[in-house]
Amino acid sequence: MEQRLVSDGTSAAEEDPQSRLWCWARGYLPYMAAVQLLCSSPVSRSIFGVLTAADSSGQIWLDLEHGLCRVNSSGLSGGQRRVALLVLELAEVNTGAPLGELICGIDDANIAALLNAVAVAAEWGTRGVASKVTGEYGE
Repeated sequence: MEQRLVSDGTSAAEEDPQSRLWCWARGYLPYMAAVQLLCSSPVSRSIFGVLTAADSSGQIWLDLEHGLCRVNSSGLSGGQRRVALLVLELAEVNTGAPLGELICGIDDANIAALLNAVAVAAEWGTRGVASKVTGEYGE
């Protein structure tokens, strides 16, 4: 992939919040699966800021310490909230929400995003195995 340089000499990928979040998660499968769901979900724009934190240098990470509190106080819709809680669960945060309840309450597009996130956790993409449901490799 060709990297485009922006005015300050950084690459466009370095400026993209999702790319920076992927850099944070890379190497730890639970975080990679959570980021896969967060970035590929149709509700990503609505929940990205609720689930992430950043410092003054622009580093972005999943806010595992405060994420659950932020989800509960954010005013997200029911579907958005469920996906946000699934992201946290994939990142090993105990949300207290039953998995079956979270899954039963989301639409088909978010189910497909979740299945791809699970495929990331299972390292299917690194083994050359595409998701049997969606045909995608993850990231």
